[in-house]
Amino acid sequence: MQKTFAFLALVATVFADVTLHEARAPREGWSVTNQAVDLSQHIRINIGMKRQNVDMLHAFVRKVSDPESSSYGQYMTQKQLANMIAPSQEAVDVVLRWLKAADIEGRVDFHKDYIHFVAPLSKIESLLSVKFAMYKHVKGGRQVARAIEAVVVPDAVAQVAEVVTGTQGFPLPTNGPTRVKRGHFDAGMAPEVTPDVIRASYNITTTAASTKNIQAIAEFQGQYVDTTDLSKFCTQYDNGAQCKVAKFIHQNNPGQPGIESSLDIEYIMSIAKGVETWVYSYPNFDFCSDLLTWASDITASGSGTHPSVVSMSYGSQKLDFCPAASMTRLNEDVAKFGAIGITSVIASGDSGSGQYSREGYNGGKLCPSFPASINYCLAIGATTFISGSSGEEQATTQFGSGGGFSWNFKADSFAHAGVDGYFKELTAKGKTPSLQFEKTGRQSPDVSLLGQGFHVINGGQNIQVGGTSASTPTWSGIISLLNNHRFAQGKPAFGYINPWIYSVPETCFHDITVGTNAISPNTIGWAAEKGWDAATGRGTPNCPCLLSHAGSAPAPGPSPPTPPGPPAPPSPP
Repeated sequence: MQKTFAFLALVATVFADVTLHEARAPREGWSVTNQAVDLSQHIRINIGMKRQNVDMLHAFVRKVSDPESSSYGQYMTQKQLANMIAPSQEAVDVVLRWLKAADIEGRVDFHKDYIHFVAPLSKIESLLSVKFAMYKHVKGGRQVARAIEAVVVPDAVAQVAEVVTGTQGFPLPTNGPTRVKRGHFDAGMAPEVTPDVIRASYNITTTAASTKNIQAIAEFQGQYVDTTDLSKFCTQYDNGAQCKVAKFIHQNNPGQPGIESSLDIEYIMSIAKGVETWVYSYPNFDFCSDLLTWASDITASGSGTHPSVVSMSYGSQKLDFCPAASMTRLNEDVAKFGAIGITSVIASGDSGSGQYSREGYNGGKLCPSFPASINYCLAIGATTFISGSSGEEQATTQFGSGGGFSWNFKADSFAHAGVDGYFKELTAKGKTPSLQFEKTGRQSPDVSLLGQGFHVINGGQNIQVGGTSASTPTWSGIISLLNNHRFAQGKPAFGYINPWIYSVPETCFHDITVGTNAISPNTIGWAAEKGWDAATGRGTPNCPCLLSHAGSAPAPGPSPPTPPGPPAPPSPP
């Protein structure tokens, strides 16, 4: 008891404030305006607490995701995960008292690793020693209130928290999936891609939907789902099927349907028929902070009911678009998904090799897309038909399918053989890119799928669009079908699926050897070659082969032992 009182007394001591995050320059294209800021406006702030046993978390996820491991599929419960990573209650109380002193109520997640609050800008300015200003983009449109100064917190808070997000981040560019205009592209007419075309191309057989199976999409930046559009799409392309979203998490405004959200919901549901589907929505226009909000929401309740597959079609190929601390944090967040049996599927981007991104030039470096470049997601590239709307495929031609090697995360060991073989092939043919890239970085994409000419119902209209954001929900639906098969055999969902993806035979993929992601404005890029490559990954799915190997993947053995709880707080000096 004496030590506890001493610890609390220490916390109550007034410490010198410290900089938790350095000041950041406005994103390219954004500049400050003279418009007054409405300081009564409320925004959400995420405080990421320092977790315990992070190395153990990574090791655990790798172990239970390795098909050769005796622990394969032995996921944790939410409570076990909390026991492993949660900071001490004393650490949480430090932050809660700091917020309470500012008349702010904090909400603590189940794992105690996030504390969130919503407050007016006036209180946030005082709390974090920042000053909000209005910013606008050179192309016009939305204006946003941002504080790009250094984020300053008391030393006691800095000792227990590692990220505070919500003040510095800017929106992604407004352009979403590539809208197809017939005859506009040099490659000629767009292919006609519908759910039936996809099913025929990959020999997809619908598996009986399991009551255990849930899939989800994540939407950002004011992209909403119009259930009327969804119903019309399913009626037209799915033999009159009635597609209904089971759950919306956060705001949805069906009167403002986005092309991206229409594409995501229509294709994940048309491929994985009958699987319960949720929509996570984040219209805050602070992409880097919203990523952490999304990741914490997936596991925040501590419930055993959560999606088995989560599809995301957003990202940036601008180097360091998000702060390094937030990127590392998100990688850990998605590792948590793998620990409890959730597969994260993320689009690999539409800026090719990333020499030039949608947000600007990368200074002579090739840059894959974040967050597809984190280790614990399946990164999805895009292909198109070489001719017409069937037959052999090649790398996309209407945009560059994103890929390459991360500057922030290391390559996965199970992918080394494929990556080494790729570089040998490039060297032998003299195709190694002349610009800078990180050869030892996390490789992307992992796999690919058709991504041009997708028919979508948006705002009641039938349009055609393309992007890795078309490939991603489609692959997510395929994984849901594989999970149906596993559930029917009494096995768990795939969770962190990448080690399995790289372990199955080459015959489970249609290898793509034609094309490149050096599509204008990118003049340098990655060529599609035999085996894994940085434009199309291992290739497109051979679904009967994947289904047969999904069934042969072992069932879990005994439940893992309960992980250790957080250590006691240190005694004061």
